[in-house]
Amino acid sequence: MFFYCEDAPLFCQTWMTALQRSPHEREQRLQELTHALNGADPLMRAWIGYTYGCAHAYHEHIDAAEMALETAQQAFEALDLSIAVLHCRRALLYLATLKGAGRAIQADFAALVRAYIDAQRPLDAARTQCLQLEHVVFLRELTDTQRLIESARWLEQYGSTTDQAWLAYTLADVESFQGSYKQAYEQIDLAYTRFSELMQPIDRARCQFRRATIQLRSGAFTKAYDELEAVLHTLQPYGLALHTALTYRNMGAACLRMSDYRRAMQHTWQAHRAFETLGRIDGMADCALHLGAIAYQVGRYELALMYYRRAQAGYERIESGRLARMACRGQVMVQVHLNDLATAQALLATLQPAATGIEVAELDSIQAGIAYQQGNYAEARTLLPRAIAIFAANEQPVAAGQCWLDLGLIELADLHIHHALAALSQAQAALHEQPHHQWRIAYGLARCAELQADPNALAYYQQASAIIANLRTDIANAYASSGIALQAQELYAHALRYAWQQGDLPAALSLMEQQRALTLSLQIAGDRIPLPADLQERLEQQQAAFQQSVYPATETATIDPALIEYMDTWMHISSLQWQGELSPFDLAAVREHLDQVYPAGWLVLCYAALADDQLLLLQLDAHSISGDLLHLDHATQRLIHDVAQPIHLEYICCDRSRLYDPSQRPWHELASLAECVLPRSLWQRLRPAQRLLIIPTGPLHAIPWAALRLGETWLCERAVLQFVPSLAAWWLMSQRQPAGDGALLIGCHDVGDQSPRLPEVHAELDNVMHWCRNYVITRLEDAQPEGAATRQHVLDLQHTGALQRYRLIHIASHAYMLSQSGMLAHIKLVDGNLWLNDIATLTLDHALVVLAVCHGAESDVLPGEELLSLGHAFLAAGARDVIAHVGLLAGSPSQQLLDWLYQALNDGRDVPSALAFAQRNSIAAFQGHGGEFQIERSPFIWCGLLVMGAGVVGGL
Repeated sequence: MFFYCEDAPLFCQTWMTALQRSPHEREQRLQELTHALNGADPLMRAWIGYTYGCAHAYHEHIDAAEMALETAQQAFEALDLSIAVLHCRRALLYLATLKGAGRAIQADFAALVRAYIDAQRPLDAARTQCLQLEHVVFLRELTDTQRLIESARWLEQYGSTTDQAWLAYTLADVESFQGSYKQAYEQIDLAYTRFSELMQPIDRARCQFRRATIQLRSGAFTKAYDELEAVLHTLQPYGLALHTALTYRNMGAACLRMSDYRRAMQHTWQAHRAFETLGRIDGMADCALHLGAIAYQVGRYELALMYYRRAQAGYERIESGRLARMACRGQVMVQVHLNDLATAQALLATLQPAATGIEVAELDSIQAGIAYQQGNYAEARTLLPRAIAIFAANEQPVAAGQCWLDLGLIELADLHIHHALAALSQAQAALHEQPHHQWRIAYGLARCAELQADPNALAYYQQASAIIANLRTDIANAYASSGIALQAQELYAHALRYAWQQGDLPAALSLMEQQRALTLSLQIAGDRIPLPADLQERLEQQQAAFQQSVYPATETATIDPALIEYMDTWMHISSLQWQGELSPFDLAAVREHLDQVYPAGWLVLCYAALADDQLLLLQLDAHSISGDLLHLDHATQRLIHDVAQPIHLEYICCDRSRLYDPSQRPWHELASLAECVLPRSLWQRLRPAQRLLIIPTGPLHAIPWAALRLGETWLCERAVLQFVPSLAAWWLMSQRQPAGDGALLIGCHDVGDQSPRLPEVHAELDNVMHWCRNYVITRLEDAQPEGAATRQHVLDLQHTGALQRYRLIHIASHAYMLSQSGMLAHIKLVDGNLWLNDIATLTLDHALVVLAVCHGAESDVLPGEELLSLGHAFLAAGARDVIAHVGLLAGSPSQQLLDWLYQALNDGRDVPSALAFAQRNSIAAFQGHGGEFQIERSPFIWCGLLVMGAGVVGGL
């Protein structure tokens, strides 16, 4: 607005008008100004400098503009041209707003307005007040702005067309912030028309941006995003750094509101990097607020809390109380979800005194959520209608819809079905663009239908489950996906139970497949995109910081803050790195394919938890689906927990309890566990050559399935065991055909003081080489000059594409899985750790991976059956099959087992059959009972080994 200046020489006015009409000619125009300086007198030089600064400001080149304007101001002061000095001050204040200056410059604006009035320049005073009003809106503080609005409106009657356009542009923001969207659209359309008449394309684009902002505030998220995409395209030739950053920020906000988490993260991080370059504290705070909201919506509350606190600190630095309160409200909502109601109430109490208008409604809705969690439905019923009325009066349909949804779920919890249906109907109309809320509406309708014995209940459950699956597959990140799954855990259990009760087992299987291990499936099916260098560097720095702090002696709590930062990096990486879609589950096609690849017969066991003490087991074969509800009493739950601990597993597998009570049946714990998770009706269906595909759930991932005792035999004797994340994932993996002719053998005898030496590694690799003699072998072992077993060497093989030539990868070293922090799982190599994320982003060409390490199959099991494990990471990297151990792999005693394994693979058996051969040979050689006990021949040696993957191709 300050660009037009009647006091400037005609040459400068004409030049500035030409630049605004043809902004793409900026460089040429700036050269013209530079030439004009030659021979110019001091007055003209000052005005040219002023114009030069305005030109840079117009294109948002803040540093160059600031330097030119400060020089011009000094020149005008030397020439005693007070009005020109005021113009420079105004221009510099405009630059301060572009830099994100806080409340402090409001006093400077007010002083400048008084100076213009004292100089009898009412038009310039009004222009300055219009700029001041724009800054007030930026601070989101409109409680006392009516005077500014009335003063600025003086431009409507007395200002130029440019003044009128800028006034309309500013008033559009004021009106939209106050919820007067009709008036806001009228003002921005007027501004757009005026700038069109003036033939100023940059200003037209700025109007488009503001129109999209209005659409965003009014709940028209799809329109807003489309408009912002057009703005971005328009702005690109002009290099407007600030508006480009603002556009990315708002695109991220639009995607967030549409629950498009992948694009929301991508755009928000693009904006954050741009704001960081510009030094815009407010912009970085906005991005932190949006990232907090993304983390909140996907259920990563610890990450959300970190970002909301960052946002509040940023807003406090610019002295924007309203925005700081908004960030604090986010923290309150997080504390409510973390069930820390005392902290939530305390924070809420600090917000309430300053709340006005919409803020009152927002706080009421949060207070209603607290009341609901405390079981105080009456208070919630009082607060929510009051909030709805305020939101409706301020044209906030989405916020009102959220309150209707909360009210509907409260009425449902109180079994007021008709009231619940009415409220859910209101929510459905308002929240049609928000899947994050749509699934809750569908779930509420399903519960209402089920309680009314309405047969449409299953359709509603399926609709809600499909929405959740879409949200989870939007971002291929195990933590984000599991956070969403955790929010929908009750829905999932209700839907499965209802399908079971209705006898619709295909629907139950479909619901299971719709939600299981979606991140891994996406990583298997999707395309991988290289990471930006800055993000890769940040990941490397964080991993280096963990290098010395992630061993069993370290308490997890000591690295929690760093883990949160690492989780953030993981989510950022996932939003960029994995691109792809999953096909719908096709049971008929999967069955047909299973028949083709397992002609000796097959049976699928698919488990799902309905409650802590209840599992649903579906048995799928070529012709039927059957189901069982399994009840886990406290003793069984304790036993499942115990066998997941190495020391307990050794005790149980070595049958040590019979030493104290010989009357017990052999391996009675393993027999009891088998009876709990494998119905006796299933035992008769098993045959030694039959493929048994097991899809565990929760703690069942950690039990020693091979050693489950069925009468006088072990499960691995009764069937060929194979573990798959889901049938959909198996389908994807079974399409993989290995093409390599190489074998990569990695062995580490000594990885430093924190881990014991592994003296058997050299002999182990020699033995593997014997069985792989027809392969081109690459052997990386310890710190040998040629072929060191280093992380860098593995990454070099990845970068050169050499990893894709290996049909077999065998790794013998130490590995660690930190409890509750699966993302820190790693394999130790000579120069450092090969981290879970390093592994998942390798590019393998359908290799068989043998992990002769401890904890290779141990998993951090997250909701939605998202597993963080070394084995799953290799599957994500492109492995066809992975052989790994769920616990501690015995060193020397395991060598005979591995020898049998490779013998079977060399004979052409597929991987699960080869492991079954090895385990059965170990069982046949067992001499523990009836003679001196030998641990190397006990089930402890072989029970924890398992195969995960396709299991459809001959071994070596």
